[in-house]
Amino acid sequence: MLISYIMSNFILEPVQIDFKEFIPYIGEKQMKVHYNGHYMKYIANFNKLLESDSKLKKIYCEVKKTTVEEHFKKSLLLLIVELFDKNSDIVHNTAQIYNHELYWKTIVSSEKSIHMLCNIKNKLFDSHETFSSFYNKFINEGIKHFGSGWLWLIFVNNKLDIITTHDAIIPYTEQILGVIDLWEHSYYLDYESERKKYLENMFKMINWTKIYSKISLISLKN
Repeated sequence: MLISYIMSNFILEPVQIDFKEFIPYIGEKQMKVHYNGHYMKYIANFNKLLESDSKLKKIYCEVKKTTVEEHFKKSLLLLIVELFDKNSDIVHNTAQIYNHELYWKTIVSSEKSIHMLCNIKNKLFDSHETFSSFYNKFINEGIKHFGSGWLWLIFVNNKLDIITTHDAIIPYTEQILGVIDLWEHSYYLDYESERKKYLENMFKMINWTKIYSKISLISLKN
């Protein structure tokens, strides 16, 4: 029992999501392939590395000991990405876990998203023009991004903005609010090569309440 308990403490648990929540813009099959076929592989790879790498295990234990459970995983993942070789398997898998989990938290059902935006649009955008500008940049930056990567919603110069990064890169220099997956495995079953259509629908699924809450926290700290 003791051995079982100790071993169970040295694994990273996956987040749980509802595959049906994102219908019709992300089909259940697409989400299952994304979650089980990609995200869960990153989790499995990380746990294998955790077993074999003493430095990784030490960091895991220290963060778990000094951080409340609610913030444990985020603190752990970002610290690992910061401390290890950027080209290592540890960082590749860790960053992809962080990015995917933030992606799950960035999107909600379209019905919820539209309701949220109607309620707080005036708090997020100064005018219809600033909203339109943000929307156009969201679509255009996502379309022109070549290859795999991530489209980040950030807060800079006291406003919402958009940047993209390649592969699994996390933009440490920015105040991150959310992220949209640009890897083809996140949308190809539903959209094939139509990334623009995917992005247009992802905009209708942003968790605006969570975005606004993060902006409020950033503003309080500043």
